[in-house]
Amino acid sequence: MKITICPSIGAFVKYILFSVIAITSCSAVCFPLDKPEMLFFWSKDCDECRNVKEEFLPGFLKKYGEIFTFTELEVTEDANVANFDSLLALEDRLKIPEEDKIFPAVYFMGTMVEGENKVMLQLESIVLAYVANPDSMINIHKEVMSRVPEKIEKLKAKETKQIHMAYFYEQGCKKCGRAQEIIKWLENTYTHIVIHRFDIDVTINKKIAIALGMRTGMPEDKFMTTPSFFVGDTYVLSSDVSRKNLAGLVKKYSQGGAEAVWESFKENDLKLAEEKIKSKFQSFSFFVIALAGLADGVNPCAFATIIFFISYLTLTKRKGKEILWVGFAFACAFLITYFFIGFGFFKIIDRIFNI
Repeated sequence: MKITICPSIGAFVKYILFSVIAITSCSAVCFPLDKPEMLFFWSKDCDECRNVKEEFLPGFLKKYGEIFTFTELEVTEDANVANFDSLLALEDRLKIPEEDKIFPAVYFMGTMVEGENKVMLQLESIVLAYVANPDSMINIHKEVMSRVPEKIEKLKAKETKQIHMAYFYEQGCKKCGRAQEIIKWLENTYTHIVIHRFDIDVTINKKIAIALGMRTGMPEDKFMTTPSFFVGDTYVLSSDVSRKNLAGLVKKYSQGGAEAVWESFKENDLKLAEEKIKSKFQSFSFFVIALAGLADGVNPCAFATIIFFISYLTLTKRKGKEILWVGFAFACAFLITYFFIGFGFFKIIDRIFNI
């Protein structure tokens, strides 16, 4: 028995086969043969970097790792100065604002994301955008890399005098990690600077920071900000801490030099700084404290506790005066607990500031 295929059906089958071959061929030809590179800049002293490495990257790389080449660039070690230079050059090309520069940082095809939350939330969509339109992303990457990052001019040795710089930091400060890498670059680039490090959590360092702030005309609400730098009569605060700004500061004082003015502070200078600390805490009026207490009282946790308490009273079939007495005891327990917690915090502050 001879089977005859309808010409229209045969043509349709041929069309389908041709389409499949064309699509698969286009996928092989149109998609870039060389994998793009994703650069992951991180610091071993950065808790957020560890969180991304341990909690996010394993699943992310398992899902998308075949699409790109993943390169880790650690920036903390002295041997890895070139890695930090690469990061700064990319940030300069992309005009990343100073306040947004933070570890970890990921660069991929013309886009930079920095910070734990942004990396976890945005990186996947950037990769998917590349998969959807690789040619467009490649062009963006080429355009970004064609930009020339700003170069910082080094000073001649004969033009320089010794500069003492005070650097205030805090444990757990996100931006202090970036500041520390800039400090290493400064020390490697300029041999005539001496950077003195002050942990702001140490009582005497708080006083020195405020005394320097008063001396340089820093706004009072910025006292004890970290990271911060002081040179001569100039200060640089957190949002302005950058390699360019600090290098400019070094250049400004290179001809005349800058002494470690904090070493010549007298007891009266530190006493005035201590008074500033006292006045800051004494400025909180009863109205402000009461308002803060009310704001704290209106919160989901408190509502949930009240609902649970009412449900408990209903289940135990409490009525009348009994409910009032139990409610009164509950409120008193809350008051006493919060009072002693607040008192405990006051004692901690009292020890820190010696007031």
